[in-house]
Amino acid sequence: MKTEKGYGVVNERRGVILGELDIIGVEAHAGGAYLEGHSANKELAHKILKLYSFNDYDRQIYYNAAPISGGRPNGVVSGDAHMGFCCAGLPTNESFEEAETNIESLAMDNEDPVCRTTVSHRMLFPALEKSEMGHKAYEIAAKAGEILGITIEEMAEPTATDANWFCYYGVPAVDAFGPIQFGMHTTQEKVYIPSIKEKTELFALMLAIM
Repeated sequence: MKTEKGYGVVNERRGVILGELDIIGVEAHAGGAYLEGHSANKELAHKILKLYSFNDYDRQIYYNAAPISGGRPNGVVSGDAHMGFCCAGLPTNESFEEAETNIESLAMDNEDPVCRTTVSHRMLFPALEKSEMGHKAYEIAAKAGEILGITIEEMAEPTATDANWFCYYGVPAVDAFGPIQFGMHTTQEKVYIPSIKEKTELFALMLAIM
């Protein structure tokens, strides 16, 4: 991570849940038997709005629906619909319980009682919680940076990496030792070339200090 003074070392990240939601409705001809149908797509629309209602902007916990799909030809009331979703920004591992309760509530109280909804979810990343041992790992990076003439700052980051899992199983973890990037996970993603050499030197010196 690039900072105003140098580089940031991350010792606090947020957790992520991934999930799937499936709805079974009743197909019917959209012109000849419309009222006999029970639209899974319409039910899914209600579920999407409910999912987004869980967003907590103050705590920066965000729910997102993607991808979504449903139905067959446009002349048929949809008999099935599907949604993938995530919950990102969970600040602590204790906060997962609240998110899981929200997610599981999506399977309840359908707008159309004939439709059936099932929900599944899993933890993609636990939270990387700030700890004393993590701070000690940061101090190694700071010492290496001092030798190289680079200022290393301790920081938090809302995204998640595999370092979250090390922390979850009791192994002190800090990360963000890769090259500086911009536009992460988009078609415009870029890498700042000079940072490859600098970060490699920093990481190698940390190993020597350890």
